[in-house]
Amino acid sequence: MDIFLQQGREKGDKVYIFHGKNRRFVAFGIRAIPVAIVGKITMGCAKISSFMKFIQTGLLGEISLGLKRDTVEGLLGEPQDISVSSTPYILNYGSLQLSFSSNDPHATLQSIHLYFDEIVEFPHGLQLEGWLPNKSVSAEEFLIHAEHFNVVLEKDEQHTFKNPQIGFKSKADVIVVFTIEEESVKLYSIHLSKRLR
Repeated sequence: MDIFLQQGREKGDKVYIFHGKNRRFVAFGIRAIPVAIVGKITMGCAKISSFMKFIQTGLLGEISLGLKRDTVEGLLGEPQDISVSSTPYILNYGSLQLSFSSNDPHATLQSIHLYFDEIVEFPHGLQLEGWLPNKSVSAEEFLIHAEHFNVVLEKDEQHTFKNPQIGFKSKADVIVVFTIEEESVKLYSIHLSKRLR
């Protein structure tokens, strides 16, 4: 898998990072240059982080789609906030948002959303390990980290919009979204939702 860095010809052109099996990338009228895999990618840790494992497998620690609400609350404790709506029923744990089919204690987990800001908070019961990204993480840094652990991310057209955001999807259907802000592409969210049949 290759990583590409888009470089502009004139001052003020935006920088975008893309990669894929078949050297596919998004071009906005700017030539693409392969990035020399930044030395040999020394990430400082040999074990895959909880976030990369979530992207690769759809499992966030012990949390997975289909778990019952009472089981999730038993693992994570009481949420910081609860939605006023009963469908979907949403539990907020800082930067983690979990949606259930209803407010019934036996309702199942339908989606897992992680939102990234300057400060990222997760419940202690989640027991995350390794690299913990936040909003300041660039798309380049994130994709190099994913590459280091062989986490495959393909561009996701459904979550990509020319100016506001770029989306990627893993083989486990986890979506990673980056927002385009002025001169940078920054991490916004990572989420997994149950597929509608």
